[in-house]
Amino acid sequence: MGINSKHMQKISLGVESLNKPWENLKMCELGAQRIVKKTVSKVDEWYGFTYSKEFFESKEVEHISLDINNKWGSLYIDLSVIQDKWHGYFDILTDYGTSEHVKNGQYEVFANAHNFIREGGVMCHCTPVVGRIQMGHPVRESVYYHEDFYEKLAKLNSYEIIDMEIMRDDRARKKQGGDLTCVLRKTQDNVFCTKKDFWELNAIDDYSKNMSLTKERFNFIEK
Repeated sequence: MGINSKHMQKISLGVESLNKPWENLKMCELGAQRIVKKTVSKVDEWYGFTYSKEFFESKEVEHISLDINNKWGSLYIDLSVIQDKWHGYFDILTDYGTSEHVKNGQYEVFANAHNFIREGGVMCHCTPVVGRIQMGHPVRESVYYHEDFYEKLAKLNSYEIIDMEIMRDDRARKKQGGDLTCVLRKTQDNVFCTKKDFWELNAIDDYSKNMSLTKERFNFIEK
């Protein structure tokens, strides 16, 4: 997992929308993240850092990363289980390359993100779009999201969409897919939607339903 220069720009946009100095921020990072060095130039303020936690803590952010691998200063957590801790605690949450791996807990991982953020706080997500075959992630390890996933999720949970962009991927079959980045504001201290309503969004696909490299599998991916 890694945060690149584009992700950092989205995080900065989220912080800017909070109108709050970095040193007063409480940040949650889903999944311990490396900084993708090939996307960073010497003029970037995160140049020279290896892990995102190092960079954010250098700005005096109260930073907590949560990961089942317990690496790079992260706290162990299973995001496929709804957590009782940290409700309404964080100002900003990042999810770059994590939620798509919680295969048996899609509802739970997004419920946790919702619960961790305070009213008025922001969530920065980046998830793979249906149509992309990620080079670094075998299809058995990831789920993929339709381009309207965050629009539907925002409407269902009264989020404000601050920014949304699809970063197209040249590696995607027929140039389809890519990564969907979205910065959301939690406008109300409300309860996350029900599991039934979440799945009725019909906005998530699991490629592992057909693992064979066949025409039928590609039809499933591109449906």
